Amino acid sequence: MLNRMNKASTPNPKMNLKRSFSSALGPDSSHLQVKVFVRVRPFNDREKTCACRKVVNVVDKSSLIFDPEEEDELFYFKGVPQKSRDITRRLNKNLHFEFDQVFDQESTNQEVFEASTKNIISSIFEGYNCSVFAYGATGAGKTFTMLGTPEHPGIAYLTIVELLKFIDQAADMKVTLGASYLEVYNENVKDLLYPSSAVLHLREDATGGRITVSGLKVKQIDHADELFALLSAGNRNRSQHPTDSNAESSRSHAVFQVHARIVSNGQVKISKLSMIDLAGSERGAATGCRGIRFKEGSNINKSLLALGNCINALADGLKHVPYRDSKLTRILKDSLGGNCRTIMIANVSPSSSSFEDTYNTLKYATRTKCIKATISKNVMNESLSIPQYKKMVQELNAKLTEIQGGLSFPDISNWKNKIESLFEDRRKLYKEILLLQSQGKLTNWRISQKVQALSHHDPSSKLQCLDRLTTSISQLKARSDSICGRIAEYRPLQEQNDKQIEKLEEEIKKEEKIRHMLQLIFDYQKGMVELEEHKIRCNHFEKIVKLKAKHEENLNSTIKTVLPILNQYHALIKGNGQDNPELTAKYEDALRSLDGVKGVSWLGDEEEEEEDSEDYIQLRLNSIKENDVDLQNGAKSLTTTFFLSPIYQLSKPKNNRIGNGTPSPAKKPKFILKPTNPRVNFNIKTPVPSNNKENIIRRTPLISTAVKLKTPVKEYI
Repeated sequence: MLNRMNKASTPNPKMNLKRSFSSALGPDSSHLQVKVFVRVRPFNDREKTCACRKVVNVVDKSSLIFDPEEEDELFYFKGVPQKSRDITRRLNKNLHFEFDQVFDQESTNQEVFEASTKNIISSIFEGYNCSVFAYGATGAGKTFTMLGTPEHPGIAYLTIVELLKFIDQAADMKVTLGASYLEVYNENVKDLLYPSSAVLHLREDATGGRITVSGLKVKQIDHADELFALLSAGNRNRSQHPTDSNAESSRSHAVFQVHARIVSNGQVKISKLSMIDLAGSERGAATGCRGIRFKEGSNINKSLLALGNCINALADGLKHVPYRDSKLTRILKDSLGGNCRTIMIANVSPSSSSFEDTYNTLKYATRTKCIKATISKNVMNESLSIPQYKKMVQELNAKLTEIQGGLSFPDISNWKNKIESLFEDRRKLYKEILLLQSQGKLTNWRISQKVQALSHHDPSSKLQCLDRLTTSISQLKARSDSICGRIAEYRPLQEQNDKQIEKLEEEIKKEEKIRHMLQLIFDYQKGMVELEEHKIRCNHFEKIVKLKAKHEENLNSTIKTVLPILNQYHALIKGNGQDNPELTAKYEDALRSLDGVKGVSWLGDEEEEEEDSEDYIQLRLNSIKENDVDLQNGAKSLTTTFFLSPIYQLSKPKNNRIGNGTPSPAKKPKFILKPTNPRVNFNIKTPVPSNNKENIIRRTPLISTAVKLKTPVKEYI
């Protein structure tokens, strides 16, 4: 940031500021340099009271000296006059600047106008864009130069007077005028003629890069008085607040534009005149601003810094000019480097209290002189007569009609809207029904879990727990009944929509010319509805799988806890000699059941049932009996624990084989609907594998396979 500020405030090192600078216009009118004028204001009352030194000396009409050298006063050391200079004093810069014209403290606004802006009035009627902007620090006299006072009108007022005078004298021209007035305040663009309007936005032309203000209103001018009234109204709406440096400090950049349309000699010329009053750069310490005023000053300095960077880039001839760094520079893009004749009036203070501000203003003005603009007239040829134009329009319309007749297609917008409307209704209906069916399935799943939990409780258990389960089951059943009722409400609407779509499909078949196009639209909309259905089914299937996985995880955890305890109890009973054949048979049945639960699989083909399931269980029982030998002599404590900890893996269904083992081609998945509750007609379908049989997910111990526990899970999917 510091480097950018240094670059913006420091001239090109190749330039020697002590040289004289001039800005002569080239002979080619299409390549013009920006004309720069400097105006030095008089001392104000505050500067007179503080005995400030004069740092600007106007030499002649085109040159000045900044911080001129002064005759060194003799100073004494111990009563003896010294010839050498006082080393405690700063050396004067004594810089010589030259501009197109320099105005001293005695110059009036009329003199400034006569020498600068008056010369570009004729260019406006030639079709050139023109702009005038005042630049300088706060309190340097910019607003006085541009707007003036009732006793001393500013350049804007005098320019409008001269413009209207020129129009009155040009009898062979038909001129239409319009005016707009905007300000850039805190990086927001506002319309001063319509202050209640919203903040305006800048838009850039994609082809020419021209900047326009979206929403800015241009008011047509019929009389001269209207133009002055608009200028006065905009000035009253402008943001101005007093600071320590200036009692009427402008807190925004103002741009007053006059748009002209001139018709002369069969030509239409479009041009505009922009008069810009920039807010002054300021230092917070000098102005004493706090809070909102300080924020305003920061935004002003930011935009002026961006303006300085653009001036430096244009003066150095760089390809990239950072116009986008600020709203102000984007608005001034045409005025600085575009198709525009530009005049800059730099206002400076002669007081040493504004030493740095004056120095920076003169440096920027010097850099601005180096900017060259390529300008051109905005002219449209109207050499043809009105009857000729009418004939050309008729011929073009005839050709257009002929082309449209050869390339025209039947209008299918009504058909398209009708198809989209019906399928949109179907999509909404199917979505609601499928979501309700999904809720019903999940509710039935929860009911089954609650019923299963209730069946595990002993009637002698706590009544509070039983009541809670019973209440939960009742609530879930009530929710299921409510879902059934809501689905029943949608059924008539679904049937009506299906009939309308069938009727529409029959009508499409009768349209010979557009049948194929309509069928494509019909199939596309139908496919979108089916895609929506598949998404809902997949989401439902995912929920069921997660619930099953959670249930199986809890079941495995319970088995891991119960099985070792069961083994311990049986070993203790057997060790004490209190078992009997009936108890041993029940124990072995329990082991088979628990080991079967640990090897849960979904029902599938009988041919996939593992052949050594019974051998595996018998091997487990023998292992348990061998480990119980140490406890059969009346042992009171268990020293050996048999703990089943199989590793599980997910097995896939086997592929069908044809002939010599070649896999059969995969069939398209089918969807089956089986309600779990006879009262609810759920229609959510689940995919079936290519062998057209029920899904099987089998968890198998690593050393052997588990006994299948025939637990249907499909009914909730």
